Amino acid sequence: MIATGLISLVSVGSALFRREPGLLERATQVADVKLWWGPEPVVCEYRWISDAVVFTGSGDWRLRDPFLYDIRSRQSTPLFGLRKLLEKDNDMGTQSWELSPDRKWLLWNMELFDDVHAARLDGSSFQTVSLPRPANTVGQIAWEEDSRHWRAVGFNYASRETTNIFGGDVETPGQRRFLPVSTEKDFFEPRAPQVDSEGKYVKIESNQNLSSPPHSAREVLYAPDGTQIIAVEQSHEGGRLAWVLLSTHEAPLMHWLRRLFPHQVAPVQASAEIWVSRSNGREMHEIGRRLLSDEDEKIDPLHGLQWLPSARRLSFLYKDALWTVPTDR
Repeated sequence: MIATGLISLVSVGSALFRREPGLLERATQVADVKLWWGPEPVVCEYRWISDAVVFTGSGDWRLRDPFLYDIRSRQSTPLFGLRKLLEKDNDMGTQSWELSPDRKWLLWNMELFDDVHAARLDGSSFQTVSLPRPANTVGQIAWEEDSRHWRAVGFNYASRETTNIFGGDVETPGQRRFLPVSTEKDFFEPRAPQVDSEGKYVKIESNQNLSSPPHSAREVLYAPDGTQIIAVEQSHEGGRLAWVLLSTHEAPLMHWLRRLFPHQVAPVQASAEIWVSRSNGREMHEIGRRLLSDEDEKIDPLHGLQWLPSARRLSFLYKDALWTVPTDR
């Protein structure tokens, strides 16, 4: 009888004090980003070339001094050929840039210039396509799924309207092609998951083929009870989602103490959590959470969330470091 009572007491105690592993306990710090971007970067942009190699650049939100970083050897490889091409027209830097789906090409346009450029990351191949009139500025740019074709929006500031949709083919440098302006909404509306302003639900585009208009309705997925959606990222192949959620919670022991001493126990804490699910929202499970102590952290508590190409790990930025975490349970 006494033994049974002791076992029950131990079981209750274990339940009260049990703590799930924190996000940083499961994660691995793979890079000190202060060495990349400085102590206070405006925008932190990076892309995974493989599960071991990151593409990024130094400085601010413009892409400058591009390089590859190997998280295994902790070594950087400057891309001098691409750097010369980025600085070819002026020293204003890129206005926007996109990596091709196969992660071999870079597409970009320059601040105050009307051309669109595409180059291999090693700088071995390069093309420029000029903006057709009457457009006087380049709007959005995007790759098609084949990593060969790209398209851009020609916009006229005076008339405040899109004047043309044009594109190029990296295998036929300098050749410009035109598409109907009516395709702008189909080809340039965001294909990435779109979170509503209150963080209650997210819209998922079921057709990720950038070579053709979507034609398919977006699926709406709602946040789990008691949480707010901060960000959702879709894996490269489109089959899985990574969620950054904001929630308030309390440990079992705190919940028990709150019932006994409702005016003495500290209020619940907010936490930022990473969850993973299928693209339809099923099989959703938590990867890890981090308690928030600074009110400002709740705006963007885990920024820079990305899938690694294999979808076995996720990455995020926290306290001047790049971290990766496994996506299994």
